[in-house]
Amino acid sequence: MVNDDVKQHAKAIKNIKHSEVSEAEKFMEISDKINEGMLVEEVLDYAYDSMRSIIEYDRMCFALVDDMKIVRAMWANSNYDEIKLNKGYEAPLEGSTLEKLLDSKVPRIINNLEEYTKEHPGSESTQLIIEEGIMSSLTCPLVALGKPVGFLFFSSTKPGTYRDAHVEIFMRFAKQFSMVVEKSMLYQSELEANDLKNKFLGITAHDLRNPLAVVQGYLECFLDGIVGDVTEEQRDIFVKMFEVSKRMLTMVNNLLDISAIEAGTITLDKKDVDIKEYLGNLQEYNNLIAKKKDIAIELKLDSQLKNAKLDTDAISQVINNLVTNAIKFSTKNTTITIEAKKIGEKMQIAVIDHGQGIPEDDQGGLFGYFNKTTVKATNNEAGAGLGLAIVKKMVEAHGGKVSIESKVGEGSTFSFEIPLFIEQ
Repeated sequence: MVNDDVKQHAKAIKNIKHSEVSEAEKFMEISDKINEGMLVEEVLDYAYDSMRSIIEYDRMCFALVDDMKIVRAMWANSNYDEIKLNKGYEAPLEGSTLEKLLDSKVPRIINNLEEYTKEHPGSESTQLIIEEGIMSSLTCPLVALGKPVGFLFFSSTKPGTYRDAHVEIFMRFAKQFSMVVEKSMLYQSELEANDLKNKFLGITAHDLRNPLAVVQGYLECFLDGIVGDVTEEQRDIFVKMFEVSKRMLTMVNNLLDISAIEAGTITLDKKDVDIKEYLGNLQEYNNLIAKKKDIAIELKLDSQLKNAKLDTDAISQVINNLVTNAIKFSTKNTTITIEAKKIGEKMQIAVIDHGQGIPEDDQGGLFGYFNKTTVKATNNEAGAGLGLAIVKKMVEAHGGKVSIESKVGEGSTFSFEIPLFIEQ
């Protein structure tokens, strides 16, 4: 009889241990998945959907502790509609039972919230969740790198739900979850800062563009003789001022493009285009620029390439940026080719020069913002290192890709492919 009791007890212990191991494995599996998340709400939404196989709950809430020692609810979800203690609810940490909980770093289980309120009648947050129908709770303090992060609350509409919860597993999970939340908050802060930077960049560039355009207008008045005759010496100064202001205006327009790209506000105005006429106009425009260096712009057009649907302004900017770069790094009396081909349902456009070429070590970062190569422009033309970054983003906005082939001393080919007919 004694032996049977011992066997049954040993079996029960074994079952408990097996249950703990099983729960721990599931927790680690969920933790690994959560660790892949980046935004806090994404992490919490996944946790809410996936943890039911381990723990029972009708409600989950996540609260942060800020530098002012305020506990603020950042996210909540439940099986029922009306959540009274929701995102935005806040209370001071100092003097509360949660403060002691953070110090202990041990999860707290309350199996009967109505009894708890009799002992802690001043707890407004507890009263609110009782009004929602919550009867028991499990609160996990979150601490990352020794710093209080916040709390994760599991709540149930039934009393005694967490009576047999394995606290050690929750402590391990809370530690892992704290690190994930800390990482997610940092990432989210970085996104918000980047968004603020883009807005500031857009406003600043927009405010700079108008006065620059006015300056250019007045300079044109002097150069065209509208305000009277100017001497050759004065004309030379005005021409230089005009060229500088034009470069500045180009840079400001590039900054506006970047802010729109980064903010995700680029919209494509797609039109049906006669490719021969469209590229012919671009060839003519760039020939005017290239003549200053005795460079010819040649157009090679695939006879199969007739029409396409694209944003003419965006693709013109792409081609003009590539051709301008080719002119900048090519020597006099050379030819730059704009070559267009039909490849399946795509159009490939390449800008081919016979200039200096780009060292292989410089090619990897060419399409990043403010990146420049070690190659010097043949006439010391200035550049901000934004043109190719804009090229890449504009092409990608069309569902395409950009590439480069270059050899030092032989020249470079910048090409991009986009669908011939981009759907709305």
